[in-house]
Amino acid sequence: MNSKAFSVATSADLRDELTAGSGINMNRFFDDWIFTPGFPHFSIDSAYVISGGLDHVYLFTRQRSKGNNHIYSMPVEITFSDGIQDTTVTIIIDSLTNSYHIPLLMLPTWMALDRNEKVSDAIVANERIITSTAVVIVNETNVTLYVQNLGVSPSLVRIEHHFVPPDPFLQSNPGIRLSDYHYWSVNGNFTNGFLTKGLFVYDGSTNGTTGYLDNTFITGSEDSLVFLYRPGAGFNWQVLQGITHAMGTSTTDKRGSFTVDTLLIGEYTLGYYDYTVGISENTDKTPAYLTITPNPGTGEFHLSSSLAHEGINEIIIYDSGGREVIRNSNLRSNEEWVVQLGNKTSGLYNAVLFKDNNRISSLQFVLSK
Repeated sequence: MNSKAFSVATSADLRDELTAGSGINMNRFFDDWIFTPGFPHFSIDSAYVISGGLDHVYLFTRQRSKGNNHIYSMPVEITFSDGIQDTTVTIIIDSLTNSYHIPLLMLPTWMALDRNEKVSDAIVANERIITSTAVVIVNETNVTLYVQNLGVSPSLVRIEHHFVPPDPFLQSNPGIRLSDYHYWSVNGNFTNGFLTKGLFVYDGSTNGTTGYLDNTFITGSEDSLVFLYRPGAGFNWQVLQGITHAMGTSTTDKRGSFTVDTLLIGEYTLGYYDYTVGISENTDKTPAYLTITPNPGTGEFHLSSSLAHEGINEIIIYDSGGREVIRNSNLRSNEEWVVQLGNKTSGLYNAVLFKDNNRISSLQFVLSK
C-alpha cells in the first residue's frame, strides 16, 4: 500500500494491492460489491425433507437482484430449525439456481437463508417470539401482528420483506397486475393453537421517509387493489377473501393496509385489477410427466408418471409446509398410484417425481373436503 501513499488510487488499485498483500484473489469480491450497484436477492425455491435415521434435506435456491443484472457468487448461511434446536450450515450460491443435499441429525420444520443478516441483500427481515396476546410490531417490515391466541407454547414468527417483484401467476392471469416492487414471506415455528392477525402496510406516496412502495404500481383508485397469498414457490397466487382493506379518507393517496384474520406461513403480495394485462397462458412447455386426477379432490387421487424411458420412479407428496405426507418408491412408468388423503387437512399439496434421486417434475393439487 505504501506505493500509493500521497497519490491518486482507484478502486481497481485497491483491489490489486489487497490481492498482492493478502495472497487472496479479490477480483470476485470487488466485482460483486464494489463495481456493481444494487443488491443480491437469495431465496429458497423449494425444499424436500426425507426423514430417517439421518434426515436429508434437498434444497433448491434461486438468485435474483435489485438494481442490476449481476450474478453473485458468495457463501450464504442457511438455518434449519425444529422449534427446539437450530442447525446452521454455509452453502455457496453462485448461479440463478442451485441445488444442495444436506444431511441433518434433526427433522427441520422450517428454514431460513441468512437468518443473522450477514449479507447486504434486497431483503429486510425480523423475528418475534410471541409470549402474550398483544399487538406486536415487526420492525422494518411494514407488518404488525395482532395476536389472538398463544397456542400451547411461545411461537416464533419471522417476516421477510423482499424488495424484488413476486413470481408471476403459474396459470393464466386473471386480469391482475402483481406488484412490480416487493412481496412478503412469513415463516417460523407456529405452535398448535397459535392464532394471529397480520396487518400489511402499503405506501405508494412520495413521502421521502415511508413512501415510494408501489408508487408506480398503484395507477388509480385503491378500490382496485387486492391482496394475494400462496403457501410457497410452486403454488399459484390466490386472491384472499374476507380480509380488511383500510384505505383511510382518500382512495387515491396510495396509502393503506390489508389485515389478514389468520396469518399463515407462506408469501403475500399486492395485486391490482387491470384487465388490460389479458388472460395469457404460461408459456413454459417443459413436459409435466405427472398426472393427478381429480384436482381438486375430496380424498382419493390417481397419480401416474409418463417418463419417456422405462424404469422405477419415486413420487413423494408434500404438504404446503414442505413436510412429507406419503411416498411411493416402486412406481413404474405409466403405472397408476391411488392415494388416499381423506384423513389429511384440506389445502394445497405438492407431488414431486424423482428419477434416480433426481427431481424431475412436480405438480400441485388441492384437497378439498
